[in-house]
Amino acid sequence: MGELFSITLVSGIILLCLYLPYKLLLARERQHRFNRVVILGIYLTAVVVPLLRRMPFRAEEVVGGSVETAVGNISIGPLTGGMIESAAPVWMRVVLWIYIVGVVVTMLRFLWSYIRLVHIIRTGRKEQRNGYTLVIVDNAGISPFSWRRYIVVGKGDDADESGAVMVHELRHLAACHSMDTFHRAA
Repeated sequence: MGELFSITLVSGIILLCLYLPYKLLLARERQHRFNRVVILGIYLTAVVVPLLRRMPFRAEEVVGGSVETAVGNISIGPLTGGMIESAAPVWMRVVLWIYIVGVVVTMLRFLWSYIRLVHIIRTGRKEQRNGYTLVIVDNAGISPFSWRRYIVVGKGDDADESGAVMVHELRHLAACHSMDTFHRAA
């Protein structure tokens, strides 16, 4: 459990150290593809670096066998590299459980958003257009949005008459913004 906590802590610190400069320097830039690559690089770094710290790099660690060491005239017998289990402090367990609960809640919220999004698209009336599908839903309270190759508008909004809205949503489709803003669909 201490290993998982350590990896999670290092990953969180890396995320914090890399995301804050991104937020301050690049978040308002309109180079969406570049920003997307930077964010994915931040995530990848936060996952890979803590795992690299745990990978064995010396031959004796890889083999896992015993190693005999001689220092000066003193000979040390076989070193087996056994691990000593130690009980994690209570605060570490509490923090780990808070983290696990946060991950589960976030995943459930993401899943709920995805289910709602799919439901909205499935229940709406669909019209095939040039390179996208227009979805007209009965709920007039839904603001127009785009996701993947769908543009969703409420029944009260006439997609053909509100050209500015369609141009706006078509720009989102062209830039693949649904990859960037999926969490806002909820």
